[in-house]
Amino acid sequence: MKSSAPFKFSKGVKQGAGLSTTFFILALHNTAQEIDQRGTIYTKSSHICAYADDLVIVTRSETRLKEVYREIEEKTQQMGPIVNEKKTKYMIVFATQKERQTQNWKAGDKVFERVSSFKYLGNVIHKEGRISE
Repeated sequence: MKSSAPFKFSKGVKQGAGLSTTFFILALHNTAQEIDQRGTIYTKSSHICAYADDLVIVTRSETRLKEVYREIEEKTQQMGPIVNEKKTKYMIVFATQKERQTQNWKAGDKVFERVSSFKYLGNVIHKEGRISE
């Protein structure tokens, strides 16, 4: 089988475009598979949910979130994808109001915005743990 010559692109790919899904599969699917994800969040400290070109990391602690994030960054570095700080958000779901205060999260040299809700696969997930459409 003959393959094309390597090529570079530096502007990223459009959200939802066919190429972005292919790029995700090539760059992130194998990475997510290499990180131990057997079981569920109830029996382990982290879980990765991936759909098309979106990736959600669910963890039980900030320490584990940093570990998984660092591992994903290291494993994908060879292929070239970088995390877009402006598009990447994080949310913490806590039972008490005190932990629901908004603050940004830093991982390495990147700072991510903390949000109180986000939309994933057509549902809005809120910081209190509620889900709505």
